[in-house]
Amino acid sequence: MNWFLDMCILIFYANPSESLSAKTRKFVKSKGKDIFAVCYYITHRNLPKWTERQRIAIKEIKRYYNDQDYILGSSEESKGLFKEDIIEAKKIAVLSLKKTGDKEKAYELLKRNQEFLINNLKYFIKNFVDKQVIPINEIDFELKSSLFTYLTPNDSDANTLASGIQYHKQEKATLLTGDRADWNKELLENAVIYHTALNKKYSDLPEIKYIQNY
Repeated sequence: MNWFLDMCILIFYANPSESLSAKTRKFVKSKGKDIFAVCYYITHRNLPKWTERQRIAIKEIKRYYNDQDYILGSSEESKGLFKEDIIEAKKIAVLSLKKTGDKEKAYELLKRNQEFLINNLKYFIKNFVDKQVIPINEIDFELKSSLFTYLTPNDSDANTLASGIQYHKQEKATLLTGDRADWNKELLENAVIYHTALNKKYSDLPEIKYIQNY
C-alpha cells in the first residue's frame, strides 16, 4: 500500500499524550513493505512552523510561572501563536504546576517533554518516511485554491490535500489522516469533480482513510 500521510499522523506518533497515539504507533509498527510518503509542504514549512509555535508556547508558560499576573499570549514573540496554541498552553501550565507543585520543576518537565516530542518527529521522518513528494513550488495553485474554498478556512490543509491529490496522480496512493471533519470525500468532490478544469486534470481522486479505524 502506498500511503500519503497528513501531518497529524506524525504528531500522533511523536506525542504519547495524543488520544490517537497508540493506534498510530500500532499502524506504523505494522508498516511492512508499505510506502509512507509525506509532502514537502509538511516537512519544510508546516512542521517547522508548528515546532516553532511549540517552543514559543513553552516560553510563554515560563513567563507565566515567573509572574502569575502575566497574560499568556501577550508578548511580541507570541503574536505568531494560534488561538488554540494559547488555550492549550494555559491548560498545560495549570496542569503541570498542579502535578509538580513547583514552578521550576514544572517548566523543566515541559521542556524535556517538548524535546522528546521533537526528537520523535525527527525519528519518524528519518526511519519511516520513504519519500518526500510534491515540492512546494509545484503545488497546483488552482487546486489548492479550490480546496481552500471548502475548508474552514485552513491553508495548511489545502496545501497538504492538493499535494496528496497531485501525488496520487503520479503514483496511486491512499491519504491517511485523523481529521474526519475536513478530510472527506465530499470535500474532494466539491473542490474537484464539480470544477470542470480540475475534474479533467484530476479525474481519479484518492481514497481517504482514517487512523481511528486501525
